[in-house]
Amino acid sequence: MRLWWMEIKKCFTWPIVGLLLVMNVLLYSLLAEFYFENFPNGRPSSERFEIELDMVERYGEVIDDGEIAEVRREYEQTVEKFEAILRDHPLSQTAGVETVEQYREYERDDEAFNKLEQVFWETDDFDLMWWIQSYESILENYQYKEESLQSQHYRSSLEKERIEELLANESYQYYSSSVVENFMTIVENVTIIILFNLLILLSPLFLRDRANQMVPLQYSTKHGRKTFVTKWRAGLMLTLFVTTVLIAIYGMLYMGNGTSPFFFMQLYHMDYVNYWYDITFRQYIIFVIMGMYLISAVFGLLVMACSSLSRNYLSQMAAQIVVIGLFIWLVIPTALGRLFQTYHLPWVVPGIYAGLIGVTIVVVYWLLRREKVREIT
Repeated sequence: MRLWWMEIKKCFTWPIVGLLLVMNVLLYSLLAEFYFENFPNGRPSSERFEIELDMVERYGEVIDDGEIAEVRREYEQTVEKFEAILRDHPLSQTAGVETVEQYREYERDDEAFNKLEQVFWETDDFDLMWWIQSYESILENYQYKEESLQSQHYRSSLEKERIEELLANESYQYYSSSVVENFMTIVENVTIIILFNLLILLSPLFLRDRANQMVPLQYSTKHGRKTFVTKWRAGLMLTLFVTTVLIAIYGMLYMGNGTSPFFFMQLYHMDYVNYWYDITFRQYIIFVIMGMYLISAVFGLLVMACSSLSRNYLSQMAAQIVVIGLFIWLVIPTALGRLFQTYHLPWVVPGIYAGLIGVTIVVVYWLLRREKVREIT
């Protein structure tokens, strides 16, 4: 236990801690900050999110004709309010614009209209147009909810069966996909941040002792040979610790996006993408977090394997660039970003996870067997 703890402490030297702090600040600003501070992103996305948030609290995840009629009345009231402002505004009278349709269809090269539009842009009155567009988008989505599902292109007979199942169960999309898209973008970027943290922490685990000529001393005793296994245990514990800490930190930041009212909803009600299973957003979050842990554990073990096999830092860096490149451009987008989506056949993502686990087990087992008969010269 004492040796195990010493190996962990060796990974948290002051230079490494300083590098981790600088790197995390940079990666947060580059990969994650925008999606926390700019959700919903732009207009009318922010207005639509507010409307849908109110609809979720009033109607739940399924909307019927009576409830959408209430939304339509709110839309009509917003239109009436905007048109009343138009009729009373002197520039609107000069331009001959009194309705929303006239405002949209007016010739943009008209001088009177351009003055009107400029004045509206600089006041809060134009905000009503964002609300009008948001209401129209929601109403149109409800009107064509069945046609939208029927018109989807399928890539396999299994996906066709899934779409037919959704149609038979009237499992339509009532809400925009902004909540799910924002969550998955954050998840993918946070996972990348976790991988870079593991890369910095675990890379010197074995190579440090080899560079300091400590390996011959360790292998001179039977107890010293156990250092190899102890390092693996320490590295795996560090992997789980770092993953947990970063998921907790970014999870608390994500709660500030105000999406918790959507947690109970089925994904097919709030995403235009189809999923192989009927699953709520909360359940989806749990499965995604499990995937993050699994990807982090596999990556951590592979980084330690590179550290164990490499003769110098240059060869280790070259191997780890290939590993992290495969994870960033293949594993994370496919096995995490498209988890349960019908974009791939249902066995593809589980197959990727099974392949990662299998390769890692083989590599680690081979290294452990190799270490038992290894001779130090």
